[in-house]
Amino acid sequence: MPRSPGFFARARSLPLAALLLGSLAAAAPTTRELRVDLGDFTTRAQLTLPSGKGPFPTVLLIPGSGPSDLDASIYRYDLEGPQLVSRNFKTLAEQLADAGIASVRYNKRYVSGAEDVDFARYGQLTLKDLLSDAARVLEATRRQPQVDRRRLFLYGWSEGSLIASALAARQPELRGLILQSPVALPLKTTFRYQQLEVAPGLLRRLAPNGRVSAQTLERLKAQNTTLATNLLYLLAEPRGLSQGKLEVNPELDRDDSGSIDIDREYLPAAREQLEAALGAGGEMAIYGPRALPSVQLQSRRLRQIPLLILQGQQDGNTPAWGASLLGRLLDYQRHPDFTVRLYGGLGHGLGRAESIYDESFRPMAPEPRRDLIAWIQRHAR
Repeated sequence: MPRSPGFFARARSLPLAALLLGSLAAAAPTTRELRVDLGDFTTRAQLTLPSGKGPFPTVLLIPGSGPSDLDASIYRYDLEGPQLVSRNFKTLAEQLADAGIASVRYNKRYVSGAEDVDFARYGQLTLKDLLSDAARVLEATRRQPQVDRRRLFLYGWSEGSLIASALAARQPELRGLILQSPVALPLKTTFRYQQLEVAPGLLRRLAPNGRVSAQTLERLKAQNTTLATNLLYLLAEPRGLSQGKLEVNPELDRDDSGSIDIDREYLPAAREQLEAALGAGGEMAIYGPRALPSVQLQSRRLRQIPLLILQGQQDGNTPAWGASLLGRLLDYQRHPDFTVRLYGGLGHGLGRAESIYDESFRPMAPEPRRDLIAWIQRHAR
């Protein structure tokens, strides 16, 4: 296959995509329920099919971190309770079907629905367990008569990029691999970016004097974003927060000043918390030393598979410069067919974001969806 003429491209309307999308019939896609045996848990999956006669090119959608359901439902949890923000995999499945492409999406192990999770068992999983699960769903996908086994694609979002890459390395016959907001850097580097760069960066914006006060907490609450809400729950005194009263958390106010110094109190605590979370028995142990390697470290094993990377430039979870480095590495390795698309004004979920501090996992913007469909149609020929 010819090498991509240039691996970086700003998002733009694609005439090919517009032509293909504009010529499609408006018939609604159909769905077929699947049950996949994951060993100690049978999970629900759904095959979404275009109208017409198959078999169809098919994409397996592999979700991101946490106990995700098959729609990749994202909720914002605030004082009023959970608020649905987006269901990007459901939207993707429907729009892929409109473009003549089938897809399969699935609940992760121990997930029975968006708000129905066995958290105790889920917390014991490893990334290798999730890789094994994705492999079983892929095999179940291959067995469906409406699926063209010669035109299979994997799509991995964030954590799913690690799993999709590892699975694709074992499946050189795949037609393509799509990575959304990939974990291109080592996991610990990625978490340091989130917790030691992005989070304190937002705090400095809201607390120019470098100290988080009750007034800063009010500003965090007014932000109404995922990052700000997470910081609010960390920095506010828990009991008062549950009662609508905002005071700084005394456990972080180590000098009893009534405020939290970002450099001397917040950052040391954040470093300690990150180390503990990634350690044995920690709440993020799934991403510890025994986790799957980053996409960069897996890249040499992916040379035989066409690769599309979709990355928002306002991503506060996996930095855009990580995807840029991955693109340079693929170029250096002379990967024969890869494309990196960088989107200004989009975040980790490829929804609108004004900055890396504005991540709220809003619905995926039209531009990456158009680019994705055009790329799959081109590689499914």
